[in-house]
Amino acid sequence: MPSEPSISIATTDTPHLPELEILLRLCARSLTDLPPGAQINWNRLLQVAERHRVMPLLYANLKRVDMGDVPPEVMSALRSDVQSNAGRTLQLAGELRRLLIEFERAQIPVIAFKGIALAAMVYGDLSLRDAGDLDLLVHRDDVVRAADLLVRLGHRTGYPTASPREAEYLTSLTGERREEYLFAHSEHHLVYPPTQLNVDLHWALSLREFAVELDLAGMWRRARPVQVAGREVLTFSPEDLLIVLCLNGAKDAWGRIDRICDVAQVLRRFEMLDWPRVFEQVRSCGTARMLHVGLLLASDLLSAPMAPLARERAAADVRAVRLASDIRRRLLDSGTGASLSAAGRVAFDLLMRERWRERAGYCLGHLRPGVGDWAAVPLPQRLSFLHYLIRPFRLAGRYGLQTFRSV
Repeated sequence: MPSEPSISIATTDTPHLPELEILLRLCARSLTDLPPGAQINWNRLLQVAERHRVMPLLYANLKRVDMGDVPPEVMSALRSDVQSNAGRTLQLAGELRRLLIEFERAQIPVIAFKGIALAAMVYGDLSLRDAGDLDLLVHRDDVVRAADLLVRLGHRTGYPTASPREAEYLTSLTGERREEYLFAHSEHHLVYPPTQLNVDLHWALSLREFAVELDLAGMWRRARPVQVAGREVLTFSPEDLLIVLCLNGAKDAWGRIDRICDVAQVLRRFEMLDWPRVFEQVRSCGTARMLHVGLLLASDLLSAPMAPLARERAAADVRAVRLASDIRRRLLDSGTGASLSAAGRVAFDLLMRERWRERAGYCLGHLRPGVGDWAAVPLPQRLSFLHYLIRPFRLAGRYGLQTFRSV
């Protein structure tokens, strides 16, 4: 098979391109259309790549570039980061293997997704993705047993997004109150102190406040094995994985391009996706626009291939086209994927829904009391209904204050 042609990047004093645009072209392997002598601020490029968690992909694709044009210190910094990431990846693979054995002994079915399972299935190389956490999906009925098992194995429950007061409240939960919390929240964080590896334990694929109901039973039936570090691991089918990745990107308002890279890589790796089934699934659960936006971003920013049906459906969603354009502009203008304001984020989430019932569910989901309400106003179980009356006032105070500060 002939080798791929090298791509030369000049660094003379000629017109400057935004680093994120160059990074996107590197990730898409489409640098041949760069203007002659395009100037690159390499330090800035590395900072942007680190922010968007694509350092391993940047290094892999830069090796295709004429090495004489890339400053040696840049390749050295990238090589060091990639080696560190590879070590972390090996730790994650070993930890996943250990946990799968224990879950099997406890007869708790588990699906591994995102992270190294995604890297193995879609990229074919664990080292091409930034090492993150281990994401494990269990059935809702098994979440208490799964959390207890992880604690027995030495993991400690963490609350990375909680305030100190909320974390103190959650740590104090025991018995039925703790079980109630585990059942009410679909994602739980546990850290293994010897390695500081984090396990995200899920029984659903989006937070309650995001108000998305995927076909979990069907996703469990369609799950398939993939080899990760010499062990067979159950993960999502390619069609379900694509939907999950687009949902995940929407949850983060597509603020990082590694999310887009994952979608693009699925489209490249699995050219024969069952698109009618994909569109039927997103139609039934109201996530079609999230899928459309993900497809448009992967195609526009990373030149990902799309089947005619997928291209037609995405292009026909006028609101999705506008959202994808706004996301692209936000990414390229800031270079860092500037975060939205509180009001802007709510508007973005609502526009991501194509049906009014999902928009209503999103609004109602935010009106349900949560950990912050429980911790701010602790009440006996018999009076917990009062949190529904307190919640609107706490929301008004929080978002009203954020809006006032942004003015």
